[in-house]
Amino acid sequence: MNSNERLTMIYLMFVLVGIPVLFFILIVWGIPWIIRQLTYEVCTYKTIIIDDKADVIFSQGRYLVNSSIIYLLSFKFEDEEIIQFSLPRKEYKKHHIGDVGELTFQGDKFISFIKIQD
Repeated sequence: MNSNERLTMIYLMFVLVGIPVLFFILIVWGIPWIIRQLTYEVCTYKTIIIDDKADVIFSQGRYLVNSSIIYLLSFKFEDEEIIQFSLPRKEYKKHHIGDVGELTFQGDKFISFIKIQD
């Protein structure tokens, strides 16, 4: 078997086995997650930002190293419960530790944080 035949065989195995497995995982895991997210009610609470951080995530391929930054804000509710959200850089830059405001979220999805002017 020459190298072209081997590559063709690998490609066929991926198409016949890999793609259906990936599709199955997406269906089994993805759809229930989406349904759960959509069934959570939208909540708005008065909170204070107690922590902010940017985590760098590295992933390595065969020839390439990629990095991405995840921006996180931690909010503290009036009952002392703490919740953390990942949000876009543009939104992250608007807020600082100590800001008090109305946090709106749905499940584990950040929607908005509107500062309350003192």
